[in-house]
Amino acid sequence: RPRMIQESTLMRTLLSHPNVDEVILLHSNPKTAFHFVHPKVINLDSTRQNDEMGLSLRFYFCQLAKNPWVIHVDDDMEFTVGTLSELFIEFARNPRRIVGRFGRDTVGDEN
Repeated sequence: RPRMIQESTLMRTLLSHPNVDEVILLHSNPKTAFHFVHPKVINLDSTRQNDEMGLSLRFYFCQLAKNPWVIHVDDDMEFTVGTLSELFIEFARNPRRIVGRFGRDTVGDEN
């Protein structure tokens, strides 16, 4: 959804954060594909892969990231630079786990 990317604060937040040096945009619908121009942005046509893999294509394309840590963000998410910093700090405490914006309610989990 190009409007979400172009009009929201999401890209500004990601691109302004000092710890983000690459943003990979997957364009999975040829009808809505656009080119986001910025030195940190890599625009990828993932139409064919989307037809084959659906939502799992975001994990497939992780292999192209130049960094060992990858953040998956949907185009309709918005958060502050401070929130992004908090996610980085929390993940750095234990990089073998998934960190999310809202956490996980483990009350009632039997495992």
